[in-house]
Amino acid sequence: MARAWPSREQWAAQAEHHVRTVCFAHERVSDDPANWLTPDEQTELGERLGKVVGETRRVLRGRGTEADVRSDRRTISHANRRARSGSADAILHAVADVLRTAGRHLGTDNADLSRLRELAAMVRQRRDRAAAAAEEQAVRSEVARRNSQEGWQAELERRRRIDTHDPLITHAAGGAE
Repeated sequence: MARAWPSREQWAAQAEHHVRTVCFAHERVSDDPANWLTPDEQTELGERLGKVVGETRRVLRGRGTEADVRSDRRTISHANRRARSGSADAILHAVADVLRTAGRHLGTDNADLSRLRELAAMVRQRRDRAAAAAEEQAVRSEVARRNSQEGWQAELERRRRIDTHDPLITHAAGGAE
C-alpha cells in the first residue's frame, strides 16, 4: 500500500506550522537565569526571596497546625529549594508559589513581594522576547530550507527510506522479527 505524501508545495507550506509545533518557543532559548538577569538582579532575587520566605515562615509558625497552614509551610519550603535549582523555569514557578503563599499571609503591600514580582516579570519578559525572536528565525530558516532544491531532495530521500523499509514488529518479549 503506497503512502500518500504531501506535494512539494504542501510540504513547503507546512514549514511554519512544523516549526511552531515541534517545541515550545521558550525551549529554543537558554534556561540559565544568568541570560535573563544581571548578576546584581540575581543576587537581589535570592535575597528578597530569602526575606519573604523567612517572614512567611515566622507568620506560619504561630498559626497552629491546621491543614492549610501545614500545606503552606510545605509549599513555601519546597518553593525556596526549587528556586535555588538554577533553571529559569524553576525560579519562575518557585517565585509564583512564594508570591501566592506569602501574599495570603503577609498581605500585598510588602515591598519585598512587590520587587519579587518585578524581577519575575523581567525574567519572563526578557525570555519571552528572546524566544519569540528565536522562533521567528527558526521559521525563516525552515521556510528557506523547504523552498530550496537541496531541502526537497533531502525530503525525497527521507521518504524513500521510509517507504523501502518494512515495519519492524517487536514482540512483547522484547525480541524483533
